[in-house]
Amino acid sequence: MTCKEMNPGTGIRPLKTPLRDVPHMVLEPTLECNLRCRICYNRERGHRKTLEQLKAEIGLGMAKRRLETISILGGEPTLHPDLPEIIRHIKSLRLTCEILTNGVRLLAPGGGELLDRLKAAGLDRIVFHVDAGQPRPRGVEETRRRLAEMAEQRRLFFALSVTVYPETQGTIPALMRGYARYRFFDGVLATLTRDADGLLRRADRGAPRTDLFTEYRALARQLDIEPANYVPTSLNDEDISWLQYFYFINAETGRTLDLAPRTNRILRRWLRRLSGREVFGATANPAWFPLTFLGTALLDVLVRGRLGRLRSLLRKGGLGAVRFHFIIIQQGPEFNWERQSFQLCYHCPDATIRGGRLTPVCIADRISPIGRDRERNADTLYETVYRHLEEL
Repeated sequence: MTCKEMNPGTGIRPLKTPLRDVPHMVLEPTLECNLRCRICYNRERGHRKTLEQLKAEIGLGMAKRRLETISILGGEPTLHPDLPEIIRHIKSLRLTCEILTNGVRLLAPGGGELLDRLKAAGLDRIVFHVDAGQPRPRGVEETRRRLAEMAEQRRLFFALSVTVYPETQGTIPALMRGYARYRFFDGVLATLTRDADGLLRRADRGAPRTDLFTEYRALARQLDIEPANYVPTSLNDEDISWLQYFYFINAETGRTLDLAPRTNRILRRWLRRLSGREVFGATANPAWFPLTFLGTALLDVLVRGRLGRLRSLLRKGGLGAVRFHFIIIQQGPEFNWERQSFQLCYHCPDATIRGGRLTPVCIADRISPIGRDRERNADTLYETVYRHLEEL
């Protein structure tokens, strides 16, 4: 999908963060996992890093990037015995910390106590990866609800991570409306399915595929929102790799007020001037929400003159019913056959440390596997990836 396919009146622009200023990295404490997802970019299943190794990786990431947020992934991070200590170390560096988990450990005996320890260590957000591509004895929706209740009871911000399959396209709006009832739910990270093992094979033209435009159209029609910005690909500023939405929603009525691209740019500029940093992954302080909402909403009214939308948002339940949400939709890497080059996210915000170098986490096992040699064709991918990342 390109930006030209969207509503031409949005004024959207690519978000191209300078390499040194990329605010996010991924940490992989363990590649062990207790689930087998229908599509998974990880191949390694038995590797676990020590706390000292992880501290060294964090230090390397901070030397290469202006980090603000670290996301702990896996494998399944709750299988690592030192997870609270890892979080505590990240927080000691004044960084935002979130983990992405399938929640299996949290729903097992002792799961509540583990979640309490993670929050006490300073965890800012927990992202529950629960979707139709996983074996869930209690069903996807009941599993999500149980995990959501655990986070809500602890006043811990949480989001959902979903893999979008052909049969689940267009379901994000209903998900956002349904979970708006939770005060501490604040967003969805959606990843379109891609065959990570077929990076250098031409896709089967007859096979069903997910596409970004279907998700864009569903959000425009069902939630009445437009994206605030997009991260382009490494090959073309008009090709979209990440599509990002930020908006307010009334939990009782489902009415929305999205942040215009220009509003988003102004807010980002102000925050950079005030803090000297790019804001990425931060949670909203509930105590400051009324003031934050008032300032942001009034700025958007000045930018777009949508006073009627603001009134509609507050019509039932008032400010107490209003939530601030994000939606990030990602497309995986592809090989561009026309240009005979590998197409990545621009300056890859989701890079992890492999072999002492920052590597896109979605293809790390294929170009820089842990504990074994790279496979056939991996050298081509390896050099192409690092050429685009322009490693410091």
